Amino acid sequence: MEKIQTEIIDVAICCYNSEKYIHEAIDSVIAQTYKYWNLIIINDGSTDSTDKIIKSYINSGLSIKYYKQENKGFASARQKALELAENDWIALLDHDDIWNPNKLKIQTDIIRKNPKVGIVFSNSEQIGVGGELVRLTLQPETYNSGLMVDPFEELFNYGCYIDSITAIINKNALMEIGGFNLTLKYLADYDVFIKIASSYNIYYENQLLAKWRIHSDQASQTMSESMIMENIVLFTEVVRKYKFSRKTKIQVQYILANWLIKQAKLEYKRGNKLLSFNNLLLMIWYYPINRGIILNLFRSTIKIISWPVRIISKAIKIVTSEIIELFDHFMITGYPNSPLGTRIRRSYWSKRLKRNDLRLIGRGANIISEDSLKIGKNFALNDNAIIVNIHSHGCYIGDNVSISHGSYLQTSNHNIEDINKSYLEEHTCKSVPYNNSLYSIVIEDDVWIGVYSIILSGAHIGKGSVISAGSVVSSYIPPYSIAVGNPARVIADRKKLAEFRKEKGREESDE
Repeated sequence: MEKIQTEIIDVAICCYNSEKYIHEAIDSVIAQTYKYWNLIIINDGSTDSTDKIIKSYINSGLSIKYYKQENKGFASARQKALELAENDWIALLDHDDIWNPNKLKIQTDIIRKNPKVGIVFSNSEQIGVGGELVRLTLQPETYNSGLMVDPFEELFNYGCYIDSITAIINKNALMEIGGFNLTLKYLADYDVFIKIASSYNIYYENQLLAKWRIHSDQASQTMSESMIMENIVLFTEVVRKYKFSRKTKIQVQYILANWLIKQAKLEYKRGNKLLSFNNLLLMIWYYPINRGIILNLFRSTIKIISWPVRIISKAIKIVTSEIIELFDHFMITGYPNSPLGTRIRRSYWSKRLKRNDLRLIGRGANIISEDSLKIGKNFALNDNAIIVNIHSHGCYIGDNVSISHGSYLQTSNHNIEDINKSYLEEHTCKSVPYNNSLYSIVIEDDVWIGVYSIILSGAHIGKGSVISAGSVVSSYIPPYSIAVGNPARVIADRKKLAEFRKEKGREESDE
């Protein structure tokens, strides 16, 4: 028998008010085909029946190292589990999530072949309350199985690509970095992954080995204003502590600048003008690309500095408001349709969308929330075209898609079926299956959308289709169709039309 088969994996479940789902998490550990594990459960001050449920497992004979503490937060619970762990590898599982039965077996086989890696993780499914598939955490083509190429810088260029519930962490690596940062409520795992990836290899297995449940009770769905400050703290430390390639350094500075501008807006709304102004100064300091443009606004206030404090305070308020307006509008859409303006807009959106192959982002064009938005190569969003991507199901746009001037894409709509609710109370969306996931809108490759068209939730436009100007699409359009009207209807098949014209051309040449 190989040594890895007799080693024990410490499984850490941290829970708080988990009565709805904790039994599913524990049952998924019990169901593992790999049986050499030690279960550690930290109850972070639950006030529901979580304690009773856990003790029922203990009373049934299941060996659990169980620890109860006052509610100190997720990072504290993770750290306590680390202190109680006795073995070389720690697997994380949140109380509302589920492992697939073969997870530990597949990952311990990887550890046997790669004993010095820092983290082994995999892909996962994101599911709804009833277990229905919402989307995949990573699209299958994102990474191949094996050691990650430059996993440290990828944590900034792509984002936190490691799903915690799929991770098995080298305990020695975790101890070297001092464990979990207790000052971080939401980003403790991301902080750990950054620190370990800076010194260790990371191994990715491109299989679905866990299910991450999305529901309204979890911390990631109830993030408060403290999330902004945590990101500022985390990325300020990252900027000061680590060295990057030039490309990644710009990306990290850009991320930090975005969180600083959000904090500036928040302080401005609270009436804390000086704190807002301070965050704007930090944003300029950390993201030098903005300095030349924004400092011009500051120079215009120099003459006011000698005025009384009341006048200075008013000037700060005006400048702060102008900078926020500048960042939100001029930096995104305000450059003219000149070669320089086109390059600036393409550069801005390339960084924001993490794509280097955009064809065009026109003047006045905007994308509201790029979360759950997948855009293919050679994408064109022409003047004043807008994508409002505010629903979690998001929008899929394939390669070589052109969205013409003034067009509008909206991924959500209002629920009009419940007559007892105001139309303002609830947003709904129609989701269609595409590429093993669900999207509110799907636009396949080589689609051309005419000027002033409207694409609504539930639209699925097939490959090679043409949507005529002013059309409204909210349903399925077959591939290579020409569609027109409100609602859009198919009036021609492009392939048949091409064949007809080709045949007609032969007849004319024969004559």
